Amino acid sequence: MIVRLWGRYTSTLMYVLTYFDRGLPASRLAAITGIPSRLIYSFLKYWIEKGVVRIRRIYAKLYVYVLDRKWRNAVKEALDHAERKRKIQVEIALRHIEERLGRKLEPAEEQLLIILLHRALGEGSSYIRIPALSPLEATQHLKDMVYNRLKGRVKNPELEAEKTPRQLQELIAHGVIYASYVRRGATGGPELIIRLDQAIEHELRQVLKHLQG
Repeated sequence: MIVRLWGRYTSTLMYVLTYFDRGLPASRLAAITGIPSRLIYSFLKYWIEKGVVRIRRIYAKLYVYVLDRKWRNAVKEALDHAERKRKIQVEIALRHIEERLGRKLEPAEEQLLIILLHRALGEGSSYIRIPALSPLEATQHLKDMVYNRLKGRVKNPELEAEKTPRQLQELIAHGVIYASYVRRGATGGPELIIRLDQAIEHELRQVLKHLQG
């Protein structure tokens, strides 16, 4: 049963709860994880029904989510397993993309793809949405995301991150990434939306499914 923790948002919530014996209200879980408080119950519902997570009333209108004590060690072990599994899945996907490109990925490319793979292989939307007034500003935000992942991994993260715009265009041209600069609805501001190309995401899921038997 515990293996169903593999979902990204559920795993994040469970991980946080392992550190708070007395539990946390939805508002605190939302503040820590960045998951909207209105969605937290839906991600934990299965585990509430199974008794792994309990809802406890503290005050008249204050309820907290608590990880049941008898399940705590099993949840920690499952989270460790899920993290190892995710790393293996991402590594397999990266090597598969390299085969498609016919070359080894450069550091900034690899970190950008890792960001998108975590989206594609987890729960929720596969898209990254970057609000920005221009494509240039959006690309700068993307460069900053890649730079933050490169720090401590390569000798010159600034230089590697500068390659992100060119590499993004190459990955789009090879059908690995889909990106579009759009306006959000009739009154919304402009944003860059980016994700793994749907065809390659489907292809990767089939490869991973086959490897898992």
